[in-house]
Amino acid sequence: MRAMSIVRELQQDALNPKVRVSDLLRKALVVARKLGVGEFEGWIDKELSGYPTEHECPAYRQFHGEVKWRNQYHPWINVVFGESPHSEPLSKRSCGQSVGELEALMADGTSDGVLCMPFSSDLAHKASRGWANEMALFVPQSAVAGVLDTVRTIVLKWALKLEEEGIFGEGLSFSLAERKAAARVPTNITNFFGPVQTSQIQQSSEHSTQTVVVTGQLDLDKVRDLVAAIKGDLAQLDLPRDTKEELSADIATVEAQLAAPKPKPSVIRECLQSARRVFEGAGGSLAAQLAIRIGSLFAP
Repeated sequence: MRAMSIVRELQQDALNPKVRVSDLLRKALVVARKLGVGEFEGWIDKELSGYPTEHECPAYRQFHGEVKWRNQYHPWINVVFGESPHSEPLSKRSCGQSVGELEALMADGTSDGVLCMPFSSDLAHKASRGWANEMALFVPQSAVAGVLDTVRTIVLKWALKLEEEGIFGEGLSFSLAERKAAARVPTNITNFFGPVQTSQIQQSSEHSTQTVVVTGQLDLDKVRDLVAAIKGDLAQLDLPRDTKEELSADIATVEAQLAAPKPKPSVIRECLQSARRVFEGAGGSLAAQLAIRIGSLFAP
């Protein structure tokens, strides 16, 4: 009897809700490795092992929830931001845990359908102006289910695309023609779950916590004021020489865009996002204030 091809097995497993997503990914890893599809293999490895740096988290791993705080006198209380521009960024964060960890969270019946994603104690203290010992984002457990479902769908669409290109993998092996055909199959993950509509900015915090800011219209006058503030405070920041040089290069690029007849908002955003990552990793109140100002600039 002729054995089913591994590509079609992958399709069947993706359609079977009883097959764990982690097991599905391990089979997909075999296919990607044998076909020499490095980019897709890299995505599988991150899903299985967890994302090593939080800014690498794809858009489908963005969670939205309620920000709460507590201290020794009060239980968890919703944070009331009022008209603060920081409410939207703080309520959106990305999850970098491995698929196996997410599956374990789904199997845990003690969470009452809500997951707690803590902020760092330093951020909690600054954001609450000293009132909170802890601050966290509370998200529905269904958000985790959504991540797992998206990963399953990505693998299914990829396996279907392989079959469309005549790639089957009979007997766990692929012919030279199949390996060449695999080069024609898109390996960028956004091809399988849709375009990215948000821009991700790393936040200095616990594992799997990242602010995601919607990229709206930039106020160039505020950008100019911000650049002036950064340049004025640069000498006071305790940064390694190479980091300070990188930051200066980003600011110089922003200045060049501001002076251009048609500034490119995407370039300005990327440079300021890079600067914010530096500030959030630097520590200290001055760096924190600059990071918050950049976040406010991108807030809708």
